Amino acid sequence: MHGWRRLGPVAGARVAVVGVGPIGLLHVREAVRRGHEVVAVGRRPAALALAAQAGASHTIAAGGDPGEALRSHWRGGPDLIIECTGAADVWKAAPSWVAGGGRVLLFGGLPGETAVEFDATRLHYGEVDLIGAFHYCTADVLEALQLLASGTFRPGDLITAARPLDAIVEVFHDLDRGAGSKYAILPQPLLAVDPSPVWSPRRGDGSQWR
Repeated sequence: MHGWRRLGPVAGARVAVVGVGPIGLLHVREAVRRGHEVVAVGRRPAALALAAQAGASHTIAAGGDPGEALRSHWRGGPDLIIECTGAADVWKAAPSWVAGGGRVLLFGGLPGETAVEFDATRLHYGEVDLIGAFHYCTADVLEALQLLASGTFRPGDLITAARPLDAIVEVFHDLDRGAGSKYAILPQPLLAVDPSPVWSPRRGDGSQWR
């Protein structure tokens, strides 16, 4: 929510979400909810499939030149790029992928003291805006709560599977090899899992919060 608040009004934009981990998938869903045409760029076929399920009209495998692929799909490139990889080389390249007069939301954070060089000619003469987003404010929390309470957004859709705590090492192995997106780790033995994708927070005694 905070990243979109930092962007301000985005009317009818062609949006490219680069990086389709859980954060990227959230941005795909939000862009679609706001009525934008969305292209998702990522490395893992399974994640790109999830992006398509989330509403992306087109997906691009990041193995080649994402900028060329985006310009091939949209003449001139997208109006907005949302960077969700947290990779310095993607930060550096994104301004060259966006259309002239476009914007790049740098949402994926980099390690402290990381320095990234940008093409000054592209930023200045191409009138490309770079926008950083981090943390949140009260209005963001209230908006997110409304989306959850209304069922507009269902966090369970991002959960690949529920695993017991004693399977945590296996979960990390699965994530390292690109299997799945997010796993729910249950501290108690996994006896039964509600198949509903809607997240239902519960009290310590097992009763549901109302």
